[in-house]
Amino acid sequence: MVFSDSFLEAVRMRISLRDVVGQRVQWDRVKSNPTRRDWWACCPFHQEKTPSFHVDENRNRYHCFGCGASGDVVRFVMETENLRFPEAVERLASEAGIKLPIFDPQQAAREKHRAGLYEIIGVAQDFFRHQLTTPAGVQARAWLEGRRVTASMQEAFAVGYAPGGRDGLICALQKRGIGTAQMLEAGLTLVSQGGEVRDRFRHRIMFPIHDDGGRVIAFGGRALDETAPAKYLNSPETPTFQKRAVLYNFHNARRLALKVGTVIMVEGYMDAVAMAGAGFGHVVAPLGTALGERQIELMWRLAPEPIICFDGDVAGMRAAWRAMDIILPLLQPGQSVRFAMLPEGEDPDDVLRLQGRAAMQTILAQAQSLSDALWERESVGGSWDTPERRAQLESRLEELVNQIQDTKVRAHYQSMMRERCYQLFRGATLKGRTYRGGEGSFDRNRVGHNTMAPRPETRRNKLAQDVLYPGARLESLMVLMMLNHPMLLGDYGEDFGQILLQKPWLNDLKTAIMEVAAQNDPLDREALERHLSGQNLMGYVESLRTDRALQNEPFAGLDSDQVTASEGWRHIWERYKRIVLLPEALQEAGRRLVEQQEEGDSEFANIGEIINQIGGHKGSETRWDDLESSSEIVQAKGIAEIK
Repeated sequence: MVFSDSFLEAVRMRISLRDVVGQRVQWDRVKSNPTRRDWWACCPFHQEKTPSFHVDENRNRYHCFGCGASGDVVRFVMETENLRFPEAVERLASEAGIKLPIFDPQQAAREKHRAGLYEIIGVAQDFFRHQLTTPAGVQARAWLEGRRVTASMQEAFAVGYAPGGRDGLICALQKRGIGTAQMLEAGLTLVSQGGEVRDRFRHRIMFPIHDDGGRVIAFGGRALDETAPAKYLNSPETPTFQKRAVLYNFHNARRLALKVGTVIMVEGYMDAVAMAGAGFGHVVAPLGTALGERQIELMWRLAPEPIICFDGDVAGMRAAWRAMDIILPLLQPGQSVRFAMLPEGEDPDDVLRLQGRAAMQTILAQAQSLSDALWERESVGGSWDTPERRAQLESRLEELVNQIQDTKVRAHYQSMMRERCYQLFRGATLKGRTYRGGEGSFDRNRVGHNTMAPRPETRRNKLAQDVLYPGARLESLMVLMMLNHPMLLGDYGEDFGQILLQKPWLNDLKTAIMEVAAQNDPLDREALERHLSGQNLMGYVESLRTDRALQNEPFAGLDSDQVTASEGWRHIWERYKRIVLLPEALQEAGRRLVEQQEEGDSEFANIGEIINQIGGHKGSETRWDDLESSSEIVQAKGIAEIK
């Protein structure tokens, strides 16, 4: 039976080489290093007294320095059980719970077709590399020199240049007998609304994207025209390229990462190139999207605790916080991540250029554990001087920690977060009195560690305040207004009902308000509060009414009249639409356009209308810079630009 590369990779990923080998050997406790997933034993293939058989769990490979035996888990089963290759694969697939593929001539044809696409993409890479050396590439070479990308680094990353014409690559591929349909399927061209085939990448620095084995599967292009709508443009998803399953520079970083025991993730291509040029070759980058599970698994193949090092701006911190939520459910014993946040407003190139390699090394050495970063994210800037707010923090932490699938890791997180809450609350003032403990969910007799308070630079950093979600304060304000002035539901209940609140406890309040409003028309404040009290939600109401951050909006207060409250609601609702609803609609439209490659006028008209609405209110409040950096919007605009 012939097995596809993807099937064999799935088997190798699902089966632990250490567990399979461990059934036949005794691990040497002195030489083995479990934290680095490095294991030693006496060789099962020849007689020896000193352990020379090595299993590298990060690479899923074994090697004996005595007899030279080496291979992967399939080879080990073949050699130790005298099985043929198909038999060994079938046995391991059965253990992994993976169904064997049924031979499908169509699948075989697809594999052959995909191999042809690899060849086409390889020809495109050669074209881009050559163009960088021609007179047409003079501006590209100057740009690279200005960014301190040396000739050796250009060679190492196979950097190229896509000329500015509409069909430079098309003509080169046609000379090699490659048809326009193949070019389109490989993600190298676009078809305009008028039916004209054009190069997808024009006047851009080109970064080839490789798969795990080093084959070029796609490209990323950096615009040389600083006014171009799309600063970075990636290949679309193709039979060879799924952006959430690939890490930029993984194939180059693998060997050094395994040697040094860690891998660094930065935000983009140029960040990775700058880091590698400064001696941090064990660096990878995602491809302009939120991290996917496959990308996280790839990092863990290289190191048990990768370092995520994103830019020191709003978008960078927001991306880091999103990564925490994605990684939490996937945690395993000895397998986590650390976070190294750069100074505010700086990216890796800024740090390396202005402060040097030693400064970057210090930042990486001070990277926080995931547990520390999670605690800091949830507790920084909070006021924990009432029982309700403390319960809110505990509930939020419990909700997050319960996402961890591994029971042992989850139990340790629960214990750690309880201890930190205890330490945080113990010395705080509760309604004018010092909190001394008492009955509760924590063991008050335990001797805790020092409180994990936010680091001084984080405490001063405004990015840490509502950076994950710009509409957080507005959502709290809108719920407060409905609590204090429920008569607003008569005119604005439909708007209030469509809000997707990010904080679970706010959503509980909103649900309760809508429930009682459906039974009481009109709804008065007393009836609402009786209903909320019956659901034990008045603590949250008090938390909102005493929140100092909401006190400077008098129209939301209990004393404001109906006309003032109504005008205030309209004002807040317009702000919420500009900051949250319209950008979200734009990102969704851009996502549809990029992922589906829609060519109709309706989607462009929709995007144009939304952009015009946002542009009419452009300013700091709209987080325009963050919106412009959205990968979906960037690519959508790039498509529009090419068309």
